[in-house]
This record gives sequence, structure tokens and C-alpha cells, in this order.
Amino acid sequence: MPEIKNTFTQGKMNKDLDERIIPNGQYRDALNVQVSTSDDSDIGAVQNILGNTLFNENSVSGDTEVVGGGWECVGSIADEKKNTLYYFITRDGGRCAILEYAENGDITPVFVDTTTDNSVLGFEVGSIITGINIIGDLLFWTDGKGEPKKINIERSKQGSNFGPTSSSLGIHTQLVVGGERVFKNPEELTTTSGGSNSDTITFNSVGDLKVGDQLMTLTVTGGGIWDFINDPATPNLIYVTDITGNTVTLSDTIFSSGTWDTGSIAVFHGHVDVSEEHITVIRKNPKKPLNYKINSADPSNKNPLFKKIFPRFSYRYRYADGEYSTYAPFTKVVFNSKYPLDQEGETHDAKSAYTDKEPYNVGMINMIDSIELFDFVSPDMPEDVVQIDLLYKQEDSPVIYVMEVLRANDNSNTSWQSLGYSPSSSYKGSFTVKSENIYAALPENQLLRHWDNVPKNAKAQEISGNRLIYGNYTQNYTDNFFPKLSSNYTVRNVHETTFQPELYGNLISNYDFDNSSSPWTLQYGDPNETADPEVWWDQTNGWVTYGSTNYPVTSLYKMIYDNSGGWGPEGTTYEISFDVKDYDQGTVRVRIHNGYSGILPKGAFLKHTVDNTGWSTGSGSVNHVSFQKTLTTTNNSGNNESWNGYFWIQSDNFQGSIDNVVVTQVSTPEDNNIYIREGGLPSVKSQRNYQLGIVYGDKYGRETPVFTSSNSSLVIPFDDVNLVNPLASYPLQLKTSIKSNHPGDGWAEYYKFYVKETSGEYYNLVMDTLYTPTIDELKKEDHVWLSFPSSERNKISKDDYIILKRRIDSDNQISEDNKFRVLDVKNEAPDAIKYKFVHMGEASKDDVATNLNTNLFKDNAWMPSKNNTKDNTFKMRIDTWSNTVGGNKLIDGEVVDHQSETFSGLYYSFFKTNSANDVQYSEKYKITQVELLDPTGSSPNYKISLDRAITDVDDAMCFSSGTTFHDKTTVKFEKKILKDMESFSGRFFVKILASSLIKSELTVTETAGELINYVVDASQNIYWHTDVNNTTDNKDYETDTQNGGLFNQVYNGTYPSDGFQTFDAHGATNSTTGVLEQGLNVTWTHSAWKNLESYMDTNGSTRFFIDNMYVSGVQHGQYARESTHMGFYGGEPNVISDIDFHCDVSQVPSNRDTAGSYWQDPTTLAAMSWEKEDNLLIWANHNNSGASLPNTNRINGLDGMTTTTDMHVGQNGLRRWRTSNFDNNLDDVYGGAIGKHFLHISFLGPGVDLHDGNLTEPININNLHAELQGIYGGGVFTSLYQSLYGYAHYLSPEYKVGGGPSSPYNSAGTNPTAILMEKVDGSGTTHQHFSSVDQNGNNCSIPISGYDPAYQEAHEKQWDPTYPTDPGNKIADFINKLKAGRKFRFNGDPSGTLYKIKSVKTKKVYNHTDWKFSYNSDPTSNNNLRPSGKAVEFAALGYSSRCDATGQAPNWDSTGHEDEMWHDRLKNRIKSFGETNNRRLVYILELDEDPSLSSDFPIIDGVNINSVTYDAIEFIEPDAQLSAGKVSQVPAIWETEPKDNVDLDIYYEASQAYPINITKKTRELFAQVGNRVEILDLPSARQGDINILENVFLTSYDSAEATEFTLSPGFNYYEDDGSTPVDYSNAKIRFFNDDGSYITTLLDSTPPSETAGVYKTKFKMVSSTPTASNDNDIEVGLNWYNCFMFGNGVESDRIRDDFNSMTISNGVRASSTLDRPYEEEHRENGLIYSGLYNSTSGINDLNQFIMAEKITKDLNPTYGSIQKLFSRRVSLIAFCEDRIVGVTANKNALYNADGNPQLVSTNAVLGDANPFVGDYGISKNPESFAKDSYRAYFTDKQRGAILRLSMDGLTPISNAGMSDWFKDEFKRDHFNIIGSYDTRKSDYNLTFDRGSKTYGVTDSQTVTYSEDVKGWVSFKSFIQESGVSMGGDYYTFYEGKCWKHHDNNNRNIFYGDSITDSSITFIFNESPSVVKNFNTLNYDGDEDWVCSSIFTDQQSGTVTGFIEKEGKWFNYIKGDNNAPLDTSAFNFQGIGTADTIIYNV
Repeated sequence: MPEIKNTFTQGKMNKDLDERIIPNGQYRDALNVQVSTSDDSDIGAVQNILGNTLFNENSVSGDTEVVGGGWECVGSIADEKKNTLYYFITRDGGRCAILEYAENGDITPVFVDTTTDNSVLGFEVGSIITGINIIGDLLFWTDGKGEPKKINIERSKQGSNFGPTSSSLGIHTQLVVGGERVFKNPEELTTTSGGSNSDTITFNSVGDLKVGDQLMTLTVTGGGIWDFINDPATPNLIYVTDITGNTVTLSDTIFSSGTWDTGSIAVFHGHVDVSEEHITVIRKNPKKPLNYKINSADPSNKNPLFKKIFPRFSYRYRYADGEYSTYAPFTKVVFNSKYPLDQEGETHDAKSAYTDKEPYNVGMINMIDSIELFDFVSPDMPEDVVQIDLLYKQEDSPVIYVMEVLRANDNSNTSWQSLGYSPSSSYKGSFTVKSENIYAALPENQLLRHWDNVPKNAKAQEISGNRLIYGNYTQNYTDNFFPKLSSNYTVRNVHETTFQPELYGNLISNYDFDNSSSPWTLQYGDPNETADPEVWWDQTNGWVTYGSTNYPVTSLYKMIYDNSGGWGPEGTTYEISFDVKDYDQGTVRVRIHNGYSGILPKGAFLKHTVDNTGWSTGSGSVNHVSFQKTLTTTNNSGNNESWNGYFWIQSDNFQGSIDNVVVTQVSTPEDNNIYIREGGLPSVKSQRNYQLGIVYGDKYGRETPVFTSSNSSLVIPFDDVNLVNPLASYPLQLKTSIKSNHPGDGWAEYYKFYVKETSGEYYNLVMDTLYTPTIDELKKEDHVWLSFPSSERNKISKDDYIILKRRIDSDNQISEDNKFRVLDVKNEAPDAIKYKFVHMGEASKDDVATNLNTNLFKDNAWMPSKNNTKDNTFKMRIDTWSNTVGGNKLIDGEVVDHQSETFSGLYYSFFKTNSANDVQYSEKYKITQVELLDPTGSSPNYKISLDRAITDVDDAMCFSSGTTFHDKTTVKFEKKILKDMESFSGRFFVKILASSLIKSELTVTETAGELINYVVDASQNIYWHTDVNNTTDNKDYETDTQNGGLFNQVYNGTYPSDGFQTFDAHGATNSTTGVLEQGLNVTWTHSAWKNLESYMDTNGSTRFFIDNMYVSGVQHGQYARESTHMGFYGGEPNVISDIDFHCDVSQVPSNRDTAGSYWQDPTTLAAMSWEKEDNLLIWANHNNSGASLPNTNRINGLDGMTTTTDMHVGQNGLRRWRTSNFDNNLDDVYGGAIGKHFLHISFLGPGVDLHDGNLTEPININNLHAELQGIYGGGVFTSLYQSLYGYAHYLSPEYKVGGGPSSPYNSAGTNPTAILMEKVDGSGTTHQHFSSVDQNGNNCSIPISGYDPAYQEAHEKQWDPTYPTDPGNKIADFINKLKAGRKFRFNGDPSGTLYKIKSVKTKKVYNHTDWKFSYNSDPTSNNNLRPSGKAVEFAALGYSSRCDATGQAPNWDSTGHEDEMWHDRLKNRIKSFGETNNRRLVYILELDEDPSLSSDFPIIDGVNINSVTYDAIEFIEPDAQLSAGKVSQVPAIWETEPKDNVDLDIYYEASQAYPINITKKTRELFAQVGNRVEILDLPSARQGDINILENVFLTSYDSAEATEFTLSPGFNYYEDDGSTPVDYSNAKIRFFNDDGSYITTLLDSTPPSETAGVYKTKFKMVSSTPTASNDNDIEVGLNWYNCFMFGNGVESDRIRDDFNSMTISNGVRASSTLDRPYEEEHRENGLIYSGLYNSTSGINDLNQFIMAEKITKDLNPTYGSIQKLFSRRVSLIAFCEDRIVGVTANKNALYNADGNPQLVSTNAVLGDANPFVGDYGISKNPESFAKDSYRAYFTDKQRGAILRLSMDGLTPISNAGMSDWFKDEFKRDHFNIIGSYDTRKSDYNLTFDRGSKTYGVTDSQTVTYSEDVKGWVSFKSFIQESGVSMGGDYYTFYEGKCWKHHDNNNRNIFYGDSITDSSITFIFNESPSVVKNFNTLNYDGDEDWVCSSIFTDQQSGTVTGFIEKEGKWFNYIKGDNNAPLDTSAFNFQGIGTADTIIYNV
């Protein structure tokens, strides 16, 4: 019988071809079948497939199911080396686990995550994890959503398998390190009831108890303790298995024969659950630098530790799996600047730190004996840290060294367990560095490893070349935040225990001064009182009386402190407090003195007059006094080290008692050498620019770039007005405030600060000698040569700039900012300094034999005088010179008349010695020619010619008048010769321009204490004028001339001996003495100042005087309108300070628009006025009823000589000068600091008279402005609107005279409302200059009325002291010397004290007549305010009240009439205002010393300088030539200016990390226990119920509340009243570290409660660090520094200051800003890789992602995002959405000429990237990926293809008969497309999951591609969640369980479900052209196959069953429904299909 056969030899489905052409051996469809074929055979067999088996469903113990229902597998991986599978499961609700399937079938929990919120593993149902890898024992995975993670398989298994319930997945995995579980502190719980023989216990509270915790002990009845760990009677370890409420269920029954009681204590050992931080790939790094303590080396130690090294220290963690963290912030350089011994065994000091013998800075040698490092074990350190490496780095090397390895389990080393820097802190660990030995060097890349850039999440992951590689990853954060900072500098807190400076003196802390308190001795006081002595004052007797002993009235209280330390030096600040009891009257002063054997000391070092304002009086009254004061200059010959330390409380008419005296040193000095005696202190380099930035970090240490802002930049200048000395003399510190919110979405956990400073290197140079050139060189150029040791040569070059920092022979900084250009550098001595002057002879006037006028120089016409008109030539007697003087011959031979010789080296000069033995030298004059005149005759003379004329100054010094020499004048001749060159050896020479600074600061004295020889540079006579200091309360100088006076004087010392100033209103003189009689107490009248001016001109030829005089007004600008009576903040009255600003017109008085009674009589002008400024009404309220003018606020005169107090500085300093007459702006004339010394020198009467008094009479008030002559700019006088500014245009037009539509007069017609005192053009613009254009630039065609050009010069020079004449320019020369840096002395001062000017300010002052109104108090009317009659405005308004409509007073010339009085008064006022005697120019000089401290202060011929006896101020310069070339033992120090500013945008870490949120783990990172604490801006915190003077420290934190803490001793609980609690809510609190850094935060609004007491000790801070958007005090002080300062201007950053020696760098960890917005970056096409892993060598750098290295590679974005990575041989395959890319690993591809690649080795981890041929990718279905060896399978849904990547490239295997089907399928929605490879069958199983489990969809399906047949074999009934092959077996996962395939004979049973069928649909299409009839269907094989249908193109049928016959199974084809079939009709031509051949199992 003919037979058509289908043998299935190809064994694959074909759904693409037409049925007629499907090849024989292929079939249309199949389900659950496989086809077996043999090679080279035409036989193929179809089989149904074996099912799968759930292996070992139960745990090892067999009693608990490992995985229950509801789970889902989301990923799996096989470890082929160990034949184990690992699969990830999760379920709804967040619980997750990782399970291990072993080869023996055991399933073991690897990791169990029981958390439901913030899941540790983070698996999600339906989200398949495709990036899973195993290397060694480490399992890595990434899910594209959370942190890439890693676990150690073995350690995790140990933590997941313990106790009886270990396999139930009910207990979270516990942390295991070193084979042991990590336990936390034991939990102690108290039972609520007794019990016995039970497995449950109920407690009061369960605290932090968790399931799995272990029961350790329990107290039992009878008092014993049952030990469940070590007692052999306990059969099993007992764990917590359940916690319900407070009832705990245990794993075993306890106490079968014992009981416990109510209140029994159970101790549980709590374990540490594994958290996310334990399993992330990125590992936490330490955030806090080490604390350290330096133990100083002995000064005699020649080889201290790190002698020439700047070391830094840090540490890092090593984790249990071998990873190392990044390093903690390095310490600042650990350097101990302590002076060693010199060669003679003496200790160096700041002076001798540089010497000519040792031309280097010995203060920059690191004097360390050992270093103690602390706090490397932190409370937030992850528990799986097993090792801490202590790191070391030195500044000149990029290498980081491991100095010591500390292991947690090393019992031989206790460093890990030892206490930290603060014993009570939760930071632990200490280690002592005793040697420079190092352990090992770290790889260089570790320096660049600032943080690990492990992606926040990544889609793809692979391990290639033993590196971890991520693709399609995310980095950075997006928060749209823009951090802003506000930065500045401050003086560093010097109480740094780290550096342990030794301060001058001993701290005086809370010593009650009584005669039992050593070292104090009470001298005055109650000798019988042993504590708190009380001193009574008896005014009646004038004594302090006790018993029979009377004590002097000058001393209420006197204490002597012994000299074993004494008081601090100048600049030390003390707080002094005491009580004044039973007060009646008088004042109290406090002084600290340097005593001389009990005699009243010369110099007061501290003095203070106590303010007794508001003191309570009477019996029982107590007034507490507390103030701070700074010691001032001693100005005597006493030695600082031997101060006796007298402390005095003195009195003036005092009656009362003094008690409870306490003196405390509160700050160290603020002067040179003030901080440290033994070395330098860390500081921030002055005169540099700094930029600060902020960096934020997440919890794993990833950090942002640097954010900065405009306000974060700062400049540290040369000096600061608030400090006494230049800034280089202070240890400086950077501080900053955050002016913006922290990032808002919670990712940022900390912040820290970075600093940028980009200046180049600088050097300090030691200059030991100054050389001035010889005179001929000086004529060419005014320069000097500096000598430096040759060792300094490389530090300096020509055209560099150098700065003088420390003066020669001194330890003081130069106070003047300076900079000098290097003009030349010579390695050998230049010619200009090689010569010296040899003495040829000298002659003195005082020597009778050589008398200059009678013997040496006889011819007056030829004297060496400036009056000599002989062209710089003079004659000198040869015989007197040679024979009497004994001088050397000027010309050899001297026998020929008119013989002459020209000289190049002969010089003439002279000098004079005054009464103080002060020698003044003239300049040297070069002799150009000497001629002999009559050498052998009777008048032999030298005719000597000079190169220039004698100067005026020299002539005045030499000659008293004309040609008469002064007494004690000596002339001399010198010759210049070559010096001994040996003195120049070993030196090089630098040329700079000379200046007064150079001459004064670099000149060497001969011996200590000897004055330098000086040249007087300029001189002026000077008086000292003083007015009376007011001693009464209600006296006014205008009404009571004898008792009025100046108010609130702050004058130093005693008034001149001649008394007060001596001029009265009439200028009467005493005919006997010729001295003007004493008159007014205050010089306020015109006549008095006029007389004074005349007297000074006549008697002293000077207008200069020390100014203790009255001030009438102050001129703030150029014009009269800009003057004011209110020159000081405390003026008369302080009008401006009383102004309230309103915009409410309704508050204007109702009569404001009429000329009412307020203004009718100017003499009774009301004390209120309205000013109009644009639209702002200003109410100057002086009290309508008359404002009282308290004298305590009045300032009406100058101080003369003063030392600044709070009167001169501060916001409310009464003596502060105003800057204008219309606002409250104040000038910092006095520098802003207390304790500065000022001298007021004035020039009386500058300029010329501005008005001659001639006015057109009668005066027309309308035209007055046109007759002001040199006075202009007068503004407007108005009785209704008194303009504050004085400008006419501030008035409405109707109030301008002639300027408006209404009449300028009131209804009475007698009183104009405004008087125009300057011309206004039509636009209302005031013209201020003589010009043809107005202020707006408009041309003026008409001359401006009132501005006469003839007076322009007089007006513009009215304040010029040299105008109109200055004979000899003496005034100009003197004024030009009034500059900072210049020195002067008083000629009559026998001590010769030199005063150096530190700064100069000028003020223009009116003496008697003001332009604008002034106010005084009226003593006749309760001291109320009244207008003074001195002002021009007063007279103008008075006269205007008398004028009619014509603008004139009708009776102006009627004698005695009031019209005449006002007319003449106005005329006289205008003239008086313009007179020179009304003006004086005040020069306010800040001096380095206080002249008043000397009791010898200037006297001349035994008479004090005063108002009638003048002295001369002499400005001097040292004669540098005389002292040039002298080598100094204390050399000057210069600093080179950095040559290059390298503008790199690099910032360096400048602080530790500060947490944003305060938790128990981070709170000590914010503020550590042991910090010093201050409450800011809340004085009552320390000055409340008691005065808290001692430091307050943070002692502990609360165990429960993270932000609660305890202080000791605390701050005041109560306010001063003793009953009102201090309100600390929201107060600012600052925590200080010992290194000087600090952090500020706010206290919580609800502080913790505590029992009331003296101190409040418990506080609570806010839980997150605040920012300071509007508050500068929320600031951070940084401990960063870049130099050491020595208190004398020297700032050094290098060892020994040697060239090329080690320098202090800006830091270790660097960062930069970003030139684009910082935002989250999703690098879809990016690859990033880690460091290496090598299990053999123990290297695990897989967590190291070092951004400074090239660890990234970006693929072409057109390839689409990376979805999957696959490592194959030498390549890494990146499966992108749209292309498959091969990336060479550790190799690159070079291409041959034929285009074929050739691989070459390279250092690049990731090399060339080349896409495979074929436009295919993996779309977004990485879960479809499966691999077998080098082959990979995946889908491309986007292109409807399934592909295989093999060695031959990409093959679209979907084209193997299934292309159309797959394209259709890919168009459908799929939950996942899951691929797996069955290595046993060589099948790629691909599951199209359309949500079969999640959504209940039933048409999910799996289809199989077989490599054996290279086609798609069959569909499968199982829907895998994941699948993997291992050891030749194939496993899939379903419902979170592992199923093994091909392992049993239960075919077609999957996942324990019911049996499913196998089916196949095949085609009979052989001989399609032949018509065929089918009768039977048979097959070879096993039974039970059924043909459900067979059909042709004609009919369909079925075969219901098969019968075996002759080894085959056959049957007849029947019709449908088993009906008979007409086989003749069952025919077809072409195709017959056997559809659904089913195997019925």
C-alpha cells in the first residue's frame, strides 16, 4: 500500500512557510514535545517531555517549609564552581529573601529580609533582576531602582540560620562577622508578674527587643541569677520567637523547677540586624577627622619626631569582606611650633627665632615627642568594620601610608577599646605615635579616592576582568537647590589644647581678694576680716579707719599680687566685678599698676571710672559693678616680668563700701607676642583672597561638587579697624554661614566646607643689615640695599615684590601696609655700599679754641650758611683746622695760593646736641672742590665748594640767627673709602627704594636702649589749649561762664599746670605777667577765639595746638548748608537720634501750614519742627514742652589726648563723629576698638576771612544770598519747614521767595516763610559751583546771582592751613608729615619718647558761630532745650520777623530799636561765621603710645606745655647712614609676594562633615562630648542670678532623646531677679572644638524639664541643623589654616622657612565647582567600573569607583540605553536597546590594512566599542537574556526578533520558521519576556508572561529553541518566573520555589499542577500534484498518542485511537463524531494536515 511518511528529522516548527512547501521533517506546531534525531539519519522521533520536581520543599531539619505561598522569584544565578543556585524571592508586603539551592538538594536561607518598610533587599514583585553576578563568596546584584548591593554568601547564611526557627524566613538576617553574630548592648527588661515552667514572659516594656534576640540571664526567686548561656542545666539556647505587645514568647520552656518574681530582671543579648548599609556595594567612610594631642619635645631635643615634616593623619575602615572605605578627612598638619634651645643652650623666643647665626626660623621646626590620636571608633561606624588603618601623609608627597593596623578582635592591642579624646564621649579609640615608622604605602590612586562613585542605581551589571562593571546608571541628585554662603574671618580661639600655647602670666580665676587667699595680700581693708573684706569710706574724716589705723583717702582698696606670674602684658583683658554697698555719693575708679616698692606707680596699666548712673543709695543698697578692661601700655622702664601687680579701687568724694571683689582674666592680649611665648599658632594667611564653598554628601559619602556664591569670597586685609595690630599678628580663622536651605528631598545627610586659595608660593627672608648708599649715589636715586644670607638667594629675583613684616632689632610687626619692588639683586656687594666714611676732623662751637664763629669760620660773608650768597661755597681757616682742631689736611702740600683739587670722596656735615643729649644730624654735603687761599699768609683759608645748598631744616638746626651757630653745634669732615669686603661675604644684596618706613624700621641701634641718631625732618611749635571739664549737672557755658564746661570728656592724664585756657570775652590782659587773664570755662565766644588766634600768632608763631576745646559745629562738606551743630553722636542735642520717621500726613500738627505762634518769636522757637524730604515727613520731636538735655549724653568738645572707650566706639558711642548733618551715619574715626590712643592736634584759622562785613544797608532779606561773598551754598532758612538738607528744592514753590504764585509773606505781612541763602535757577536746581552749567549739565546763559568769582579761591581754600601764605613751606612740610608710619617727639620732653602715627583723620570744626540752628539747654527752665543765639540762621529769622513786604526792617537804623538790634546781629553773625577764627582743622592722630602716661609729659625749661607756653613737635627720621651696615642680632623679616596666582578652580576640604539631621549616631559628629559651649545673644545666660565666669562644657547626651544633652556647670537657671527662669527657647548655642572650630545651632522651643536650681544643665537642640538665611550668627568656624603666625607679623608655611623645604598645602581632599547646573544624571549609554578583586591576595576593591581615574566609557547614544552586560572571552558585550556592542576589555583593537581588527594589550580597562553587524538590540527586555558558554540569546521586541549572539555574530533565530509568529506576538502586551537556557537539552526557553500570575492572564506561553535542530521545537506549558542551568541540570522557579526539570518520569507535569498534554501538528505535503486518498494513520512509537483531527482541503476526520500491529500503531481514519468516512472522498491534491496529535498521559 502506498504510504506518505513524515519522519520529523528536522524536529522544529515552521509557522512561516505555506503549508504546501513546509519541508518534510518540520511541523506546523507542537506543545510539550521534543524531537530526537540521529546524525546522518532520516529518522526523527517526537517525544513528550518530562515534568519538573520541587526539590527539598522542606528545610534541612524537615519540619518547616522554607517558602510558603505567595512568593515570587525575581532573579536567579548559578554558581557553577560550587554547583549551587541562588534565587531571589519576594512577595506583596515587602518581605524578601535570597535562597541557596545546593547540589544535594538542600535549600538554605542566605538572606532573610523581614522589613516591610524601607526593605533592605528591595525586591519588588514583577520586577525581574537581571544584573546578578558571583565572584568568590560575594553575590552582587542591581535592580535599576535602588543601591547596587552585595552580600557575603557564607556570612549571610550564618546570620540567617540559627535557632529552632531559622529556616522559616520569619527572622531577619543577623550580622555575622568572623563567624560570630554581632550583638548590641544588652537589653534589660523588668517582669510584670512572676511565673514558672513557661515559654512566655510579660514585661513592663520590651524596648528595642526583637525576634531572634537571645535570653542571657533572669533573676529568680530567692535572689539568684539563672545563666542560660553557661549553665549546663540549660539544654538549649533560648531565643525570642514572638513579641506580642509586652509579652515575649521564647523558643523553649524555662524553669521546670524554678520561679521568677514580679520585678525580676531579664537580660537579653540583642543582635544587630543586617541593614542596607551592610550590603550596599558602596561602603560608608568615616566623616570625622581624628582628634589629636601633641606631647611636646624637650627644647634640648635635637631630633624630635617629624622634625622637618608637616604630617597629617587620617584613618579608614576595612570591612569584613575586605573592602576599604575611603579615608576620613585628614587632620590639619600636626605641627608643634615650640622654640628649641640655641647653640648656647638658651631657649629661643620670637625675637631670636631668626638670627644672623641661624638664618632660618627655628619656630618652624616640629618639636614633637609623641602624638596621641583619638576617636577613630565612632558611634556611626558600621558594625561589620573589622579593621581600622591609621593613615599618615606628609605634605610633599602624594603617597598615603598605613602607619598602624588596628583590628577589632586583637586582644593584644587595646587601642580599639580605649577611651577617646573625651572620656565620656561615644567616640572611642586612641593610639600614640612614637616613631616615624610606617607600615605600608597605599596605591597612589587612594589619594584621589575622595569618595566612591558607585552608581545610585544601575540597570546592567557584569564582572569582567575581576572588576565590577555597571551600565545604564544614575549618579548625582536633582533638587534645584542653590547653596549660598556668607563668609568672613575672625580671630581664632587661642585656648586650643591641641596646640597648648603657654600664655603670659597666670590666669586669675575667681580669686576673692582677702588676706587668706594666696597669692594675694590685702593692704587696705579690714585686717580682722578673713573673707570678703569690706572697706568703709569715711568722708568726714578723710580716712578709711579701722581701729587706730588710718588708711589714705586715695585708696579704698589695694591688693598686691605676687610676681610669680603677675598680670598679663599689654592687651590682656580682665573682667572685674564688685559690689558697692550703702552708697551715698561719689565716684569709684579701678586701676592696675606696676608698682615700685610700694610707691605709687608711674604708669597705670588699667584704669576705669565706674559709671554710677542710676545707682541706688542709702543704707542697705547694693549696686553690682561688672566690666571688662584691657591693659594699656606701661610707658615706663619697668620690666614686664617683674610687675608687682597692684590692684586699686580709688575714689573721688566717695561714701559707701566695697565688697565681693572678683578679678578674672577673660581673654589673652591683643598685641604683638600676645598669644604664645614658646612658638607659633596656626592661622590663615593675611593679605590673601579666599573663596569658600559647601559640599553636600549622601549617607554613603557620595558628594556634590563645590557650591559657592558671591558672598562666600573674602579678603583678609593688612589690618582691621577693630583690632589693635595688623592682622598678621593674630591667629586668624575662617568662618561662614549657610544662607540657603539644605537640599529638600532628604538625600543629603551631611555637609562640609571647602576653601580655595590660589596664590603661588611665598617666602620669608632674613635681613640682617641695611646699607644706605654713599651720598653721590643718593643723589642719583633714593634707595637702600638690604643684605640677606646667601642661603636665601633662590627665594627672590629682580622685579619681585617684598613686604616688610617684622622690624629690625624688635619683635614687633610693622604697623604700616607696605610693598617694595626689587630693583636689583646682586650676589656681591654693589659699589654703592662698598665704601665707608672716615673721620677727618670735627670742631664744636662750645670749644673756646675752635669756636665756630670766632676761630674756624671768621668771615660772616663766607659762613657755611644758607644766607651765604657765594654759590654754595664757604671759607674755613686752615690754621685753626690743622693746628687747633687737629683735622686732617684737605689738600696735600698747602703751599700754593689758589691751588685747588676736585674731590669725589670728601663730605661736610654738622650735628647739634640738645638738652636731652639728643643728637640731630644734618645731611651730608659732598665737597666738589677745595681751593687754597693765602696758605702761607695771615689769613690762610680753605675755599670749599659744595654740590648743593644747605637745606632750610639743616640751616635752622645749625644757625640760631643769620650766621651765628647754635650752641653745642659741631661741624665735621669725612672721606669715603672702600670698606673691608669680608663683612659682605656669605651674603647677597637687594636694592629697593628708600622710604620713611625703611629708614625708621630697619635702622640698627648701637646698643640696647641707646637712641638712634635722628635728623629733624619737620618742626612746628604747638600749644595745648583746654576748656574746663564740666563737674556740675545743670550749668551751661552761655549763661554760667564760671561753672559750665565740656561734657563727657575722656581725657588721659592731668591738665596742663597753667590751668585752663585763659581767654575771656574781653581779652583783658594782666599787665604784670603779660598773660591773658583766665575767663570763661568754655571758649565759645567770637572775641575769645579772636584773641586766642592773635595771641598764638604773636607769641608762638604757630596756629597748631593740642585740642581740648569747645566745638560749636562741624562742617561735613563744602557748603555752609552742610554744617551742623551736631558733629557727634552725643551732640547738643542729639536731634537726629530722636527723629521718628512717618509717612502719615495726618500726624502733622494742625497749624503746620500757618505761621502761628510756633514761629512768631525766634528767641522762643519751639522744640519741634517738621522737615520735608521728598514725600517723607520727618518729625524731629524734642518734646513740645521743652526736651531735657541730660548731660550724660552731651558732647561739646574734643578730648585732646585720649584712649578710646565705649564712648568712642560701638553703636551708641557718644563721641563718635557723624558723617553728615542729615542722617545717623557715624564715622569710625576712632577705629572701632577700645584701648587705642589718639591725639587731637588742630590748626586754628585756616584760609582767609570769607566776608568783610559789608552788606547793602538796610539789609534786604530777599537779596541776602547775593551778598554772601565767600560764603555760598547756604541753602534755605525757613521758620515753617526747616530743611534738614538745606536745599531749596525740598520746599514747595510757594515757600520760595519769589518762586511761587502766592505771596511769600504771611497774612500779617511781616514774616517771610523762607529766606533763600543761595540762588536757585528756574528749574529749582541749586548751583554749587562757579560754572556756566548747572548740576544737571544745562547751560546757564545768565550769571548766577550771589556767586562772585572774586571769592571763589577764598571759598575753596577756606580749610587750607597753607593759604594764603606759608613762608618756607613750614606748615605744608609739617602737615605732610602727619601720615601713618611717621614718628615725632616733643622737643621739650626730657625722656625723648618717640610717638608713631598709626592713622590720621581730619575734621572741619566751627569755633563760635554756626550757620544752622544749634540748641543748648536752658538752666533757667528745667534745663529744657532752647535755640542758641550763635547761629546765622537765628539772626536771619529774627531779622526777617522785623521785615515788611519790601524785605527790609523799617527801623533798622533807629538806635536802640529792636529792628536795629536784629539788623546788626545778622550783619555781625555773617561776618563772624566767615572769619578765620571761627574755623579750625582738626588732625586726629592715632598713636602707638599714650603721651599722658608719662609723668614727665612735655615740659620745656621746667614748665609744662599749656596755653601760654608752647613746645615744638619734631618729626624725625633716623640717620640711616650712621647706622647702616651694622649687623643686627634680631634681623628684620621680609616676605615675598607670591609671583603667580594660579587661577585654578580647585577647592580643598576645610572641615569635617556636619550632619543635617541629629540622631543618636550623628549627634557627636555635630557636637562632641567635651566641647566648650556658649549661649549667644542671651546675656542673662551668664549674667543672671549669678555671674558664670568659668567655661561650660558638654558632658553627656540623653540615652533616649537624640538631641537632649547635659552641660557642666551649666548656665543660669534664673534671671537676675532670682525667680524668673531664663527663656532659652530658640536661643543660639555654639559648640567649640579644641582645634578652634565651632558649629552653631538653635535650642529647641521646648527645652527638657529639670529641677530648678542655680544652673540649668539640661538642654535640647533642634533636630536638624538650621541655616542662616537672615542671621549671620548661625555660623561655622573652620579649623583650616595655611600658615603659622608668631605674633610679630611673621607668617610661615614652610619648615624652617628654608627654600624648597616642605610647605603647608591647602589640604588633601580636593574638589571643584561645576560649570553647569548640578542635577541627577542618568547615563543610559554609560559604563563605569570598579577596582580589582583577587581572592588569592585578599584584594577586594570592587567598591572602589575612583572618579579621578578614567573609569567610565560612553557608548554611542544612537545605540540606545544599555540593558544588559555579558562578559565573553576578551570582550564585554553591551546589549543596548537598538544595537549589540562589543567592548574590548583590557585590550584595544587595531585595524589592519584589510580592515580586520587585531587586538593589542592596553591599560584601558574598557577599550574600543564596536557594534555587531545587524541592526538589532535587546529593546527593554533584559530578562529575555540567557547564555550558554559563549552564546547568548535574547529578544528584540522593537524589531520583532529573537537573536543569538555567537562567535559568528548575531543570528536572528526567530527566522527559523517563526518570524511571522514572533512579530505578531511581540505586538501584544507582556508583563515580562523571560529567557533561560536548558543546558541539558540545549534549549533556549522563552516565556511570554502576559501576567499569568499577577493578573490571572491565561495565554502566557513558553516557546523553546533547540540548538540541536537549530529551530523552534515546541511550545511548553510551564510559565517560568526565572530559569537557570547548573551542573547539566535545568531549573526554573515558580511561586518563589525551585523546580528541577528532566528529573522524574512524570511527564507533562509542571510546578505540581495537573498533567498537561503533548501535541504536534504536522503536514503531509509529499507529491503535492498527486491526488491521494488516506485510509489509515500509523506511527512508530509508544502508545497513548491520539489524533484529535486530520483534515485535507476536502474533508476532515479523526483517529480515535491506535492499535498496535506488527510493531506499529495504526487505525483507520474516521469521520467527525466517529462517523464512517468515505475514504474515496477523503483525498486531496497537495496537503493533508494531521492536527493536534496528542499524547495522552
